[in-house]
Amino acid sequence: MNLNFDTLDNFIMQETKNSATRMGDLNHLLGKVKHHIRRHFQLNKNFYEWFLSLVENSECLRHNLNTNFKEMKKNIMDYTLNDEEFLKKKKNENCLKQKLSAVEELIRSLSLVVRQVDENCKNLKELFFCLYMSIFEFPFDGEPEACSLTSHVVHCGKDISDVSDSSDSSAALDPFSFYTRGDVDPTVAVDVKRRESRNKMMTESTIVSSLLSQNKINGHELEVGLTKNTFVSDFYTNGEINKMIKRCFTLSHEPSLCFHPWTKQVKLFFLLTAVIFYMEKDFKVRVQICNLILSEIHINSVNIKKCTIILNYNPYLNNIKRILNMF
Repeated sequence: MNLNFDTLDNFIMQETKNSATRMGDLNHLLGKVKHHIRRHFQLNKNFYEWFLSLVENSECLRHNLNTNFKEMKKNIMDYTLNDEEFLKKKKNENCLKQKLSAVEELIRSLSLVVRQVDENCKNLKELFFCLYMSIFEFPFDGEPEACSLTSHVVHCGKDISDVSDSSDSSAALDPFSFYTRGDVDPTVAVDVKRRESRNKMMTESTIVSSLLSQNKINGHELEVGLTKNTFVSDFYTNGEINKMIKRCFTLSHEPSLCFHPWTKQVKLFFLLTAVIFYMEKDFKVRVQICNLILSEIHINSVNIKKCTIILNYNPYLNNIKRILNMF
């Protein structure tokens, strides 16, 4: 299959013309993504602070209960309190009520933070949906389906493989094949530069194509998934997400990246896929911690304390921080 350089030239010219508008929208979208990621970190901080305060208050409450509420004697007449003891007991009871109210309020605060984490993740999923539609359904404003990003990238990838299999592939893709014995002909200098640009685009297209091949979500599944607490994490494994991040990292270091704005859109989509994957995993951990608190806070302090270690060394948050630096 021969490379259609005229089509590529038209594509480059069209992208250059729309670059300012498209990149303006993309930068706005990127700003929103970063905002929601940073909000997730702030919510994590709030959750951790509420959790530590809850553990402290619950331990204090348990200690006071054990100290002030002892087993009553069988003979009630032997347990009659004088005025001083009665006032002391009432004071301790009021203190316990305050501690209990504080614990209940902290539990409500933790539950509220979990809901806010879920809402923030849903906001990111809406941006994820917009990117999905932009890349896979309506890649170019006013362009027909035949010029979609997906078909174009896959087409480029096939062209490269076909050319590389041919006997004169090196001559076809080598811009310096015009020259012999180091002599430079000024009349073909423009052609050389054009071929160099096309080669960069072809190389980048294969990377983008490998990224697009990792998408496992179709449009219908995405619409349904927007209403779920977990969605992206149901489709991908940790290994697949790591491979996705590595390919985005490779794409970031392609010299022609800044020349084609749509590659930034593709990169943003798959980095956002990874972020939502880890956020959903993190959300599950917080729900489990809240359920553990509700069921065992008054009877099993050991399991509650273990949650402190989980929150201190949260692998999902660490991965999100690493991805945030790649945007």
